[in-house]
Amino acid sequence: METGIYAVWRSSKGGDCTRIAPSARCFCNHSYADHFFVSPKAPYPICKACSCRAFAFVPSRPEEVGEWWLPRRKGFNVHTWRAKCRCGHGHDEHDPNARRCRCGCSMFQSNFACLVCDLKWEDHETVFESATERLMAGRPVGEDFRPLADDSAIRELVFPGEHGAAAVD
Repeated sequence: METGIYAVWRSSKGGDCTRIAPSARCFCNHSYADHFFVSPKAPYPICKACSCRAFAFVPSRPEEVGEWWLPRRKGFNVHTWRAKCRCGHGHDEHDPNARRCRCGCSMFQSNFACLVCDLKWEDHETVFESATERLMAGRPVGEDFRPLADDSAIRELVFPGEHGAAAVD
């Protein structure tokens, strides 16, 4: 919001499933903060740290794909968890541009579904749009874009005070 670019993970049904924050993970396994737009007209940011040509959101925690029990297991390390392909390998074992795996599978096909829309990872796209584009499409911007904007009572419980709400982007 501060940059004027709204980054979201959108399903093929048209709904925004996830807001993308600077710490969000790309398919290349680097954060959104590690990516940059080469020009104001570039459709996607590229990675500063590798050959990735377009930021593509991938879930970074097992809870995001319905595997909520994993972090409760003794010895489980959430920092080494990776979203898995049907071939059994993590997204980080696939080429960030072609999405092919080292094992020979032709394309990353998720073995999980989105918690918001119940579609697969490949049924989503990472979208970068301006406030004007969002307004023209009837999508929320500004304070209405923040989490729980439509329910101020719950929002106040989750993000008490103005400072708590402003810290979530």
